[in-house]
Amino acid sequence: MRMIIPFFTKSTVPALLAISLLALGSGCSKRVEDRPSVAQAGGGLAQLDTELGLPDATLGAPISSMSGLETVEEVGAWGTYRRPGDRKRYAKWPVQEIVYNFYKGNLYSIRMEISEPGAVKGILKHLYAQYGPETNTRRRRFETSNAALVVREWDGERSNLVFKYADNYAGGTLILVDAVQWKKLDEPRQNTNKVLQEAMSGSILNLDFD
Repeated sequence: MRMIIPFFTKSTVPALLAISLLALGSGCSKRVEDRPSVAQAGGGLAQLDTELGLPDATLGAPISSMSGLETVEEVGAWGTYRRPGDRKRYAKWPVQEIVYNFYKGNLYSIRMEISEPGAVKGILKHLYAQYGPETNTRRRRFETSNAALVVREWDGERSNLVFKYADNYAGGTLILVDAVQWKKLDEPRQNTNKVLQEAMSGSILNLDFD
């Protein structure tokens, strides 16, 4: 899915950068193998598409369907909100914050911040058990770090899920995204890349589009 997501507004960027900073430390370490080995108990990506968010927050739903929202930021077609009355949990694990991002009045994504190592581990195992192997994995290690930032993505037809966390489990962010809307927003960028690729065909400078 390559998550270049428009809902990372100026109010949400600091929270996401905090995950990267959680991985920073002194010295270097060997790669940590953190992929859990668990038996799949759920229905895979089909279940992710069926759930379509959280039990009380459905991706794609109009903002009028959710009560008790508190404005975090509104910029153009985008609105970011939280619900002070939320029971801050994902499955059985505690989360520190749940934020709802709307695009043109419909719920585009849900972001949850996790800071307890036990919750990060538990949620990771839960995702594998419910949805099976991830669709994509990326890992970024910093020059001076004791851990890496890991990004695992589950791409459904209607719902995408992204889990970003430090592989020492210091903290993480879980993001649920409306896959249909994501694809619509991503099409212009992909079309631009295609035009640039064709224009630069055969050029020695064509390093990004081959």
